[in-house]
Amino acid sequence: MAGDGTKLAYQHWAHNDPRGAVVIAHGLGEHSGRYDQLAQFLVAHGFDVWAQDHRGHGNSVGARGVIAQADDLLLDLHGFIEIVSTQTGAAPFLLGHSLGGLVAAAYATHRTGALRGLILSSPALKLYGGGAQRLLAQTLSRLAPAMTVPNGLKVDGISHDAAVVAAYKSDPLVHGRISSKLAYWMMTEADYVRQNVHRVRTPTLVMWAGQDKLVDPAGSALFVKRMDQTLVTSHAYPVLYHEIFNETEDARAIVLRDLADWLNRH
Repeated sequence: MAGDGTKLAYQHWAHNDPRGAVVIAHGLGEHSGRYDQLAQFLVAHGFDVWAQDHRGHGNSVGARGVIAQADDLLLDLHGFIEIVSTQTGAAPFLLGHSLGGLVAAAYATHRTGALRGLILSSPALKLYGGGAQRLLAQTLSRLAPAMTVPNGLKVDGISHDAAVVAAYKSDPLVHGRISSKLAYWMMTEADYVRQNVHRVRTPTLVMWAGQDKLVDPAGSALFVKRMDQTLVTSHAYPVLYHEIFNETEDARAIVLRDLADWLNRH
């Protein structure tokens, strides 16, 4: 349960003798259940895995795609990481994808809590769109913060695997809404993270898709360029689409190998 009383759903993939824990933060409009395959991979490599549905997503309570306060997602994540840290007795790795990648990067940038390491997958550190969209989101976030509109995600661009796209489209827990307040928070928080990368003081792996149609991959490249080079490892996959962990089998195997190699070193 969140600090304001909102009931938040979570999943736990347990390892009977883990060498560490990984917390997963999912993307916009989706839910933690879509990370079962990745979680099973991490369990097979010795990790306890935990994932929470953002408020307004999946099985968590809340209007779809809506936040009440600008820092809701950060506070929710902080509370969840505290629970995991208490349960496991150690700081976890934090893996965030897309919107979850932005929340995870913001968490590390604000130094909200202890982490063993940070993993960003196609993080939403720069969004497509211009000044007119930003001004509209800013205005509506003041006048009608809970008003939702279609999130505009180009679903056919999440993966080259047609089965992944079809499953996404038919998933009853996936939704296509975003509130003006959440949209404006994403824009402004992405700016903050890119401008304050130097505040991230934990080992970090940044992995992004070169053919991303949902978020601008330039945000990831800039984050890596500005970060302490002794702390950051990066992998750009030039031909992959947004969901690098849900790509075709051969491509996914490369991404998972890179993830496992980094985890083994840290």
